[in-house]
Amino acid sequence: PEAQRRGLLDGDRNVIAGAYFGAVLGGHVASREPEKWHRRWISCDHGFIHPTVVLWHAQDEEGNVVTYREMVRTHTTSTELAAEIVDRSFGEDIEAFYLSPDAWGRRDSERTVADEIGRIIGPALGVMPSRATNARASGWLLMYDLLKHGMWKISEKCPKLLQTLPLMQRGDPGKGEDVEDCQKMDGVDDAPDSARYGMASRVGLVRVPAAVRVARRMRELEASHGRVRGQEAVMRARFVETQVKPEGPRLIRFHRRRTA
Repeated sequence: PEAQRRGLLDGDRNVIAGAYFGAVLGGHVASREPEKWHRRWISCDHGFIHPTVVLWHAQDEEGNVVTYREMVRTHTTSTELAAEIVDRSFGEDIEAFYLSPDAWGRRDSERTVADEIGRIIGPALGVMPSRATNARASGWLLMYDLLKHGMWKISEKCPKLLQTLPLMQRGDPGKGEDVEDCQKMDGVDDAPDSARYGMASRVGLVRVPAAVRVARRMRELEASHGRVRGQEAVMRARFVETQVKPEGPRLIRFHRRRTA
């Protein structure tokens, strides 16, 4: 279709008729990197002829998510893919790895793709592949809601996701498709599918480190006392922080997980 041609070839993201995310895109590009202590996880839509898309995500204490890294590969074996994921994750505390469900039935050796990837990332990252939640309609809706409320940002380091997310089309009831689902689109939906696995599969708790809480409190007190009395405010802040009980973890609530 002409609208899709203009979106793909000309980069015009405002002309896609029936775009699922059209009403909530804009301001969704991340302006900064996640903090070191933010919760991090990986999602992967596996392919061989079709692209494999791996995405890295992080979540802050307010529930805001940033997708901050992307890797796209074709004709790559499971072991090669896993080794590169480990390489790209060096120095990061990865809490989970969500892999497309078909990886448990697909093989590129005597083992399944999930087994081959797990043999490498398990010892290196301390996590084994988990079967990603594959509830399509509720997964797309979660992504839509996060974008609508400004709770999901995407880094410019994720060009494939930024390019293809605006191209995702609502299902066509005239073809017997679910209007609440997105159409399956070869060459387009690999990155959005990986993002859907990452968003729909992950929910949990975030604890702000004590050092970060102390630094924030000190800045607040310095601001309230003015720069002239900065040193006095710092000393007072240190005393106050010794009297304040540590914050407990904050519950971050998106949507109730649904199984496929």
